[in-house]
Order: sequence, then C-alpha cells, then structure tokens
Amino acid sequence: MADRVRQAGAHTAILSLEMSDDLDSTALEAIGELSRTLNAQNCQLMLARIKDPARLGLERSGLNSDGRPGARLFWSVDDAVSAA
Repeated sequence: MADRVRQAGAHTAILSLEMSDDLDSTALEAIGELSRTLNAQNCQLMLARIKDPARLGLERSGLNSDGRPGARLFWSVDDAVSAA
C-alpha cells in the first residue's frame, strides 16, 4: 500500500477495517509500521469503519491520535474522505 501511495503522490491513505472485528498484536504492529512509513512520505493514514474491539486495541497501542505517527480513526469512510 505504501508503494502505491508513493507512486500516486497521495497526501492521505484511507484504510477501511470493516471486516476486522478485532486486531491482534501482529495487525496492530503492521498498522503502526504502515502509519510510520506513510508519515515518512508526508502522507497521513486514516482508518475507517472500525468496530469497537479493534478501536480499543488501536487506542491502547497509541495508534489513534491525530499527531504523527498515529492514525486518525473514523466511523465511516465518508467521514474520513470529508476530513481528508
């Protein structure tokens, strides 16, 4: 995903987690790495359609902030697009 973002020159990447009921430590680590990689490319990561268990995991791991290298969380893709 980071390669596609770089090639497109995008300033924002929106990832829908609609099908992810919960996130284990490996998934949280991967999201954190993606967020840091995108941040290095001057691109912000926005996560959308996050269910409560996954949201709690993101909050506990510190990946839910507006500040870098955190990811911004949104209840819907439309909300994320509007904020981008």
